[in-house]
Amino acid sequence: MLLLSQPSDGDFDSDFDEAFDEEFEEAFRQLERQTARFPLMIVAIFLGVAVLMLSIAAVSGIGAWRSLSREESTPGRVVELVIRRDEGGYKFYYPVVEFYLPHEDRQTATLSEGSTSPGYTVGESVTVLYDPQRPTSARIKSVESAILKWLLPSITAVLAAAFFAATFLAIWILRPDSAEQE
Repeated sequence: MLLLSQPSDGDFDSDFDEAFDEEFEEAFRQLERQTARFPLMIVAIFLGVAVLMLSIAAVSGIGAWRSLSREESTPGRVVELVIRRDEGGYKFYYPVVEFYLPHEDRQTATLSEGSTSPGYTVGESVTVLYDPQRPTSARIKSVESAILKWLLPSITAVLAAAFFAATFLAIWILRPDSAEQE
């Protein structure tokens, strides 16, 4: 009570206001520095994922291109349809093809691409594409098998483009407004 009852020259209030204002400004500057890192983190994560997807697309695309460039074509025929069931009990039909290598060696290969309905009949003539170094990994020449070769590079390239777009969108959305800077 004694302190409150003493006459004040007014300096206490102004000193308190100045100290409070300085403390508030410093706390506000620290908060600005901390929140400025968050948008940068988001942009860095999006950019990192985009670069990773682009790398996977490039590596898998080069692998698909090399694989396709080594393939040779030869006539063949479907000699059997292997039926396999998945965990859900669904049937998948895998054609077994027979073809001849250039040295007149007969080769038989079960294709890795199956379908839920038989896409080929036993005895059907087909064009077989194979790698001379690994003839057991043959495939039947078709649009579907070509699409399967390019599926991983295509999906990862689309994802890379989407993440690059998301990165630029995040930069645009999280940019400081010119009105706030003034």
